[in-house]
This record gives sequence, C-alpha cells and structure tokens, in this order.
Amino acid sequence: MLDDDTRKLLHEVGDAAGAIGDDAPVERFYHEHEIGTLFDRCRGMFGALVLLVDHGFVQEAAVFCRPMFVDSLALAEIAEADEQRRVSLIVGRQLDAIADIEGIFRELQARGDEVAKNLDHMAERRRKVEQYAYRRDASTRHWNPEDQAKALADKHARGDQYASYRMTSHFVHGSAAITEHRSSVDEEDVARIGAPHLDVEIWERPTALFGAYSLALASRAVSSIFGYEEPHPRGSACADRSDPERSVDRTVCELRGERWKRDLGEVGDGLSKSVVQLGAVALGVGLALCAISGSDRVWVTDTRLGQGH
Repeated sequence: MLDDDTRKLLHEVGDAAGAIGDDAPVERFYHEHEIGTLFDRCRGMFGALVLLVDHGFVQEAAVFCRPMFVDSLALAEIAEADEQRRVSLIVGRQLDAIADIEGIFRELQARGDEVAKNLDHMAERRRKVEQYAYRRDASTRHWNPEDQAKALADKHARGDQYASYRMTSHFVHGSAAITEHRSSVDEEDVARIGAPHLDVEIWERPTALFGAYSLALASRAVSSIFGYEEPHPRGSACADRSDPERSVDRTVCELRGERWKRDLGEVGDGLSKSVVQLGAVALGVGLALCAISGSDRVWVTDTRLGQGH
C-alpha cells in the first residue's frame, strides 16, 4: 500500500490537473483544440493509473506510464515552439495518425473487407488537415513523438527517466521478465498463478510517482500554451514565484527532489539481475518439479485471478 504522503501528492497532482480549463466556452483554433485533447488524455490515464494502483493492479498501472511520458514530452515540445511550429507539430501528429489508420484499412481491404468509404473518409480528413496547415503557413511533415522519445527526453531535461520509459515497455508488452512474476510456488510445490505478487510493493510507488511527474509537467506545459495561471495545490510554495523560471507547481518541485523516487529505470537497474535471476529460479523450480515427477507437467492452479495483483 502507498504511504500517506505519496497518496496525498498523487491527489494534489490529479486535482491540479483537473482544475485546468476554461470557466466558459472559448473560441479556439483547431490545433489548440487538439492540444487540449492531448492533455486531457494525460489526466485521464493518470486517473486510471491511480485507480489500478489502489486496487493492487500495479503491473497494469505501469502500462499507462509509457504513453504519459511520451504525451507529456510532446506537450513540452509544443509549449516551447512558436505558433507556426505548434501548428506544424499538431498537423504532423494528425497526418501521421491518419496515414497509419489508412494502412489499417488497406490491410482490411486486402483481406476482403469493404472499406472504400472508410478510406474516402480518411482521405477527406487528411485533405482538411493539410488545408489547415496551408492556411496557417505550417509544415505537413509527419510527427510521431514516440519515435523521438529519447531525443525529446534529453531535450526537455528528462533523459534520466528514459530508462524508466524503456522499463515500462516490458509492462506494455508483457515480456517474460514481467509475466514470470504473476505466479509463485508454494510450500507444496504448486505453482499458483494469479496469487498476490511479490513485486507489488517494489513497483507501486515508482509507478505512481513516474505517472504523477509526467502529469505535473504536462499540466505546466498546457498552462504555458494557453496562458493559464499554473495550478497550485493547497499550501503550494515553490521557490520564488516572482521568478518566471521558478514559478512552477509545487508538486513538480517536490517530484524533482530525492525524497520522491519516481524512477522506474532506477528500480529496473537495481532489479535487472534479480528479475533475470527470479525468472531463472521460477524456470528452475518448474524444471525441478518436472524432474521430480518424471513428467513435463507441473501442478499449476489459478488463484485469486481478477482480485488484484
């Protein structure tokens, strides 16, 4: 279970992000709307992450850390750009997505599905996005922040968390290093799948804080883009607020400190050998059980599946 201080910080980050927005309808350009939806995706994923952590689904919660990291970097890049480049980035992101979806429809078409209307719709959507770019004198070069995650992390002073981003890939794709931890062998030499996992306490705090840091920085970026006053949770006091370079959310300041270990990569570095060793131990135990029984089969039981990990 998360400690009270960490849980309080998570709620402060979530509350601050949830408070960002306009009190009344505001007329905005298309690319600004897209920026808003990208930020809203960040805070939505954080809400899901916290919910999963609260119910013990830490491996599942870690899945959200990867896109949150990328989206927060994308928002940081957009915030740093001038207006013309902001339009170019948003248009490029849209066109990259459209191209990929068109590829999916063509795959369906090759397999015999009738998708002509779908392709026509995507072509029309691409045409409108390109026209918007031309009217704004912006580039139509495709942009996928995921492809530039390392460069963006280094550029926006988050290179030290790139290892964390890499570690989350194991959770996203369910690598053997992660799935090995979804079972344990009891005193009766029965491998129990779905039992409480031994690594929950190891991963839950850095998972939650890594996600919180991404959302805090995303909140700062979108506030800068739209000119919102940065959200300040109760009791916030981050350095000298009269200095624009230091006027940031208190939670961002705290999450930068050594007190808050948010680095999954750091945990992963420390556990990399032990993860491999634990995997080897699990495999070794399985093989030992096979040897004892003289068979390639071992006794396995599903227990507490779906009741938290």
